[in-house]
Amino acid sequence: MDWRVLILCGSLVLAAGCDSPRPFAPTLIVPPPPPPTAVPPPPPNGAAGPFGPASNPVIAAGALIEGTVTRDDSVCFPNWDATGHCRQFDFVSAADGVIAATLTWTGPSRAPLYDPDVFLAAPDGQWDFARDAWPEKHVTIRARSGVTYRVVVMSYGESELRFGLRVDVQP
Repeated sequence: MDWRVLILCGSLVLAAGCDSPRPFAPTLIVPPPPPPTAVPPPPPNGAAGPFGPASNPVIAAGALIEGTVTRDDSVCFPNWDATGHCRQFDFVSAADGVIAATLTWTGPSRAPLYDPDVFLAAPDGQWDFARDAWPEKHVTIRARSGVTYRVVVMSYGESELRFGLRVDVQP
């Protein structure tokens, strides 16, 4: 066979290979990600965040709730501060308006970072917390009549916290 025929045949084979849609290098095959879990695992230590547990004491509008947060109470926000134990309450708004919660506690202040907090949380995920300092903290959230809102009193550190809590609906 003539060398010119070999060069022509080789060139045709190379040209045909360049138009091929298949890759010439090995392809990395990645396994599919595992399917998502249907139910997330429960939070540790009975913690349930601002929307659990399902049964909490219900606060009546205007009533003064006096209580204590101890280290035996749930850790409500384990991903935020695992030292913050809390007491949770439910409040059903009797009217459209603004829910206002006031938290009081006996001093002295443990510096703003370690003072207790009060949170209001709506079932649609809206929430807010009090930014005031000792001796009172105030927080508000928009409310709709007949909707149950969560009120969370949170204390940090190892000491017990005696508190007073009052919740009202304002027009």
